[in-house]
Order: sequence, then C-alpha cells, then structure tokens
Amino acid sequence: MRCLVTSARPYDREFLEAANQGRHELVFTESPLQARTAFMAQDFRAVCPFVDDRLDEATLQTLARLGTRLAELHFRDHCDDVICDDTFERLLTFPNVIVTGHQAFFTREALQTIAATTIQNLSDYSEGRANGNEVRAQ
Repeated sequence: MRCLVTSARPYDREFLEAANQGRHELVFTESPLQARTAFMAQDFRAVCPFVDDRLDEATLQTLARLGTRLAELHFRDHCDDVICDDTFERLLTFPNVIVTGHQAFFTREALQTIAATTIQNLSDYSEGRANGNEVRAQ
C-alpha cells in the first residue's frame, strides 16, 4: 500500500524502513500535514502524520474529501496548549524547580516499537483486518 509519511525526520525514516521491510511503499516528506498541505495526500491510500502535523478540522475535512485515511498518530505536540494545572503553574514560580520534557520516545526500543506498530497498522488496513490500535471518535 502507498502511504505518505509527513513531518518525517531521519530517525523516523530509519526505523519505519527497517520495520517495513518492503511491504508498503512509504513516501517520506519533511513537510507537515496541515489544511494547506493536505493536497499532498491525494494519491495515497493512507497518510501517517507526526508531531508537527496540524490535524485540525480543516485538515481532516480535506483528507476526507481526498479519501485518505490516517494511518496512526505517534504522539502529540502540546507546545501551544495552555497549562490548566494550578499546582504545576505554582511550581514554575519557584526558583529551585527545573522542568524537563519527557523524551522517552527517543529510545531505540521506543522508536522500533512505534515503527513496527505503524507498519502493522498499515498492513491491517491494507488487508482489511481489524486492528486493536484504532481509536474512534465518540
């Protein structure tokens, strides 16, 4: 199956290609998936968005018109989200508190697992099999 992998970094490519083993035609782009770039998915049966992609309503509507399915979301970028946690906000005011981002997904094992799960999801979709990783809107 032909799949567009957007916002793909070199490490994404490395692990996805290793897990794919030629089963699917993966086309990588560093361009993020947004409403204005969703046309890139036109000739693909599936698209695999990554952290820099904007999956807002306009993007999803464009993908739906193109008949493109989202393959998997790996993780979400919450950089622009407002923090609604009073305790966390208070901690940030203390001079002896250091906040570091959680980067566990950058381990080799995590990247291998993410890639293997993505390829399995593509294979299941391509072959019409049910998949336990699918998330449905409520």
